[in-house]
Amino acid sequence: MSDLLLPDGMTVEAAAGALNQRFALRERELTETERTFYDTFDGLLQADGLVAAHEKGHFSVNDSHEIPWATPPRRLLAVELAPSPLREVLEPVIGARALLPRAHVRASLRAFDVLDDRRKTVARVILEQPQLAVSDRRTVALMLRAGVIGMRGYDEHLASVRKALERDLGYRKAHRPLAEEAVIAGGGAPEGRSSKPKVQLRAKQPATQAVAAVLSAQWEVIDANLEGTIRDIDAEFLHDFRVAVRDRKSVV
Repeated sequence: MSDLLLPDGMTVEAAAGALNQRFALRERELTETERTFYDTFDGLLQADGLVAAHEKGHFSVNDSHEIPWATPPRRLLAVELAPSPLREVLEPVIGARALLPRAHVRASLRAFDVLDDRRKTVARVILEQPQLAVSDRRTVALMLRAGVIGMRGYDEHLASVRKALERDLGYRKAHRPLAEEAVIAGGGAPEGRSSKPKVQLRAKQPATQAVAAVLSAQWEVIDANLEGTIRDIDAEFLHDFRVAVRDRKSVV
């Protein structure tokens, strides 16, 4: 939803003022929200262009196909879900892999109804001030964002409002969704961790160096999958762990 970035250096207060000068508005009540974003260890959702999140007692994918879920789950397996549209979306993508929390974001939201000449709401602009929750006391500020929601029957107004935000007020399309930005800010990689060893060998590289490079890459895979294997997060951790151990033995 919040797929636009505010101009560099603009605060939420300044953005609200600029909106008031450009449109006829009715401000709604300020709200706070928390979202926990999920993906598999190897980033299967990100690779498929999907975003899974828990927010306000619901778990959803791409802001749809949601199911009630009181608190953010520690892990989620599609095969354990009851038959539902959410399971139908998840299972072909993640298979037996578990969804795990990747980032927890707190955000303040200021929403404005955009009004026409008859004071009817034709669109809604939401300014979002998100922060990555690193711990209970520490947060990291993320980029200020905005989203535009259309009202049924007012598609032309939606396009007009969005165009005005970009052309007149300097908003720009976000190249990364909030989920990816939050994972990066927390030191993670949105694409997850591959369990395939990555080794670059040179044509005339000494054999001892080549063997050391292969063993080192395989050890990284073993180490990366160790915790998930011990905690029995999903069966793929044990599978990838065993494959890496077997392959390492074959090299030695």
